[in-house]
Amino acid sequence: MKKVLFPTLLILISIFACKKELPPIDYYFSFTANGTEVTRDSLEFYADNLIDSILTLTFSVDDKELHFIINPYTEEGTYEDVYMNYYDGTYSYYGSGTVIVQEIDPKRYIKGTFSGQATTLGAAIEVLIENGEFMQKYDQL
Repeated sequence: MKKVLFPTLLILISIFACKKELPPIDYYFSFTANGTEVTRDSLEFYADNLIDSILTLTFSVDDKELHFIINPYTEEGTYEDVYMNYYDGTYSYYGSGTVIVQEIDPKRYIKGTFSGQATTLGAAIEVLIENGEFMQKYDQL
């Protein structure tokens, strides 16, 4: 019994001793809305992939909030004509944009860029979202 227990114990110790900690990730997003920079260096929302083949990205800071819904979503790549909604603290804008998913770690993060254009209902006011980039928490189901 001791002959089997000792090698097993050594193997278990070596497995756990060699396990490396993954480096921390700096989650962030930034973009410009009609030339005004909007940025945050920490995110409260995960990229949401709870519904099969739909990816929702939500970026929020102060009273501003930006949403993209990619449907269908499959993998890294360029997604054009993606539904976009932006709230600037006063008005809600609805339109579409482009999201480029550049890198994914299915249990840690999703990284990419985005841009888009939207208007208020009745098309009275327009917003142009440019220079968007993000590194967001992600746990692919």
